[in-house]
Amino acid sequence: MLSDFEHNFRAFYSGIDEYVSSNVRPGRIGHGETACTATLLMCLDADAPPRFLPFDAQTFCDELSAALSERDIEEGFRFTLNAHGFNQNHEGAITQSDFAIRLTRRDNRENNRTEPSKSVYFFQAKIMHPNGSFGIDTEQDAKINILRDYIGHRHLSYLLFRPWRSGGMGLAIYPKQSSNESWVDFMTEWATGSIEDEGVPGSTPYELRNALLDNNPEANDYIARQLGTDSHKWTTYKPAVIDIGLEYPVYKPIYKPVHTPAFAGGMMGGSATDTTEEDE
Repeated sequence: MLSDFEHNFRAFYSGIDEYVSSNVRPGRIGHGETACTATLLMCLDADAPPRFLPFDAQTFCDELSAALSERDIEEGFRFTLNAHGFNQNHEGAITQSDFAIRLTRRDNRENNRTEPSKSVYFFQAKIMHPNGSFGIDTEQDAKINILRDYIGHRHLSYLLFRPWRSGGMGLAIYPKQSSNESWVDFMTEWATGSIEDEGVPGSTPYELRNALLDNNPEANDYIARQLGTDSHKWTTYKPAVIDIGLEYPVYKPIYKPVHTPAFAGGMMGGSATDTTEEDE
């Protein structure tokens, strides 16, 4: 059912891409990866979106709620997006990412018997240089590829900030490749359920992705060992979460820290191809 509203999602994400990419200034002071990432995350703020954003989160939620109302959809629809930013120390030691996003969906198929599904993706931001390159750090790229073995290769992508005239935001597993995926296409397909996770709920990759996002100490220690980083020298991030929550027929932007659940260290032995569920 979420796929029926693809145009709503595409309009929302396209508006963000246009706003962020139109403000990318390669090589200019104050227009680095950190500034671009902050702008992107602010665009996901339904309570106080940036001025002049073509199609903001509040408008998106209002229009989607109106579309659901027109179809006389019963209770059971839910779409929630949480955006988490990481500080530099935590990024370098653990996540190898500037931010991550968790999507939660429940689209009332099968007479409201469907369970909410959660999906997490991590993003390492890079901005285009005046010469068209993205300044990929070889050591960081090696750590990213190690981390991908545990959380899923598709679940950690480079987010490429480019000026609007150069194609806007893109995603790439390997930034040196000649082509990359549109951020708008990825986000739209992900939100509407067209992209399947690597590792089903209950598998090691699935649990590890969520544990890292929730700043679980055991998960952090485990990944630090795999990456060869010093587990005593990073500063853990404090989740400052942006939520866009639409639970029909009303949406409520919620701002709260994320509770860190218990995480069994014994699950850490698998890889991203491990899809075996835990025993009850």
